Amino acid sequence: EGVMAASYSVPLGDGREKDDSDGGSTSFVAKMSKMLENAEHAPYIKWGVTNASIVIPDPVAFADKVIPHYFKHNNFTSFVRQLNLYGFHKTIASASDGDMCEFQHQYFTKHDKELRKLIKRKCTEKSNAQQKQQQFQPQMQPQTQHDLQQHFQQQQQHRQQQHFQQHLQQHHQNQQGAGADWGTLQELQTSLADVKMKLAYFQAKSEGAARQNQSLTQELTLMKRSLLSHEEKIANLTGVVANLTKSLLLSHRPVSPP
Repeated sequence: EGVMAASYSVPLGDGREKDDSDGGSTSFVAKMSKMLENAEHAPYIKWGVTNASIVIPDPVAFADKVIPHYFKHNNFTSFVRQLNLYGFHKTIASASDGDMCEFQHQYFTKHDKELRKLIKRKCTEKSNAQQKQQQFQPQMQPQTQHDLQQHFQQQQQHRQQQHFQQHLQQHHQNQQGAGADWGTLQELQTSLADVKMKLAYFQAKSEGAARQNQSLTQELTLMKRSLLSHEEKIANLTGVVANLTKSLLLSHRPVSPP
């Protein structure tokens, strides 16, 4: 994949797992999950921004510090080969950011561990070559015309059976893929419905708060008007009291003798 790490044999010690080159379809995925869950490995392997990809900032450091804990080697190229066999592929970002590598798989996400069970290992080129070799392996040459016809019919039947089995296997894989996609679609629809319900709730709550705020604003305006009216009345009463006081003082003033 364009990034090479130093390769040398690492003896297996206590606690180290064997290589997954011939293991089950979920063993490698389980090791990937353990790598990401281990906080000590965070500087070397982590989830991408969208939690739907894995990021390896420094492949050399990753090969030296992490890979030997899970496999019997520290070869980054071999690790990438395993990723490819399980359907992971490099993202565009990893090609434009120096040594950083980012890999993605539609079923490998941080918050949905059930989807990871759908990740299967692809058939290797070696096994395909062996099948082809067995398919076209030369048989004993027939000696008579009858034997020649019989041999030809057997070969034709054998090819038809293999073609039918391949077609049946492909159909089965398509059904599995369609079922997985349908399940993912249903989960997305359920999540979307939840989001819509929460959005409607918060929108109703926001509208209620807005109406309450508008009511408070109207009450405050009425109180201000009432306050101004009372201030005017007090001013008027103050003027009347002042005039009365002045009149009383003038009426009780003593008259000076002529």
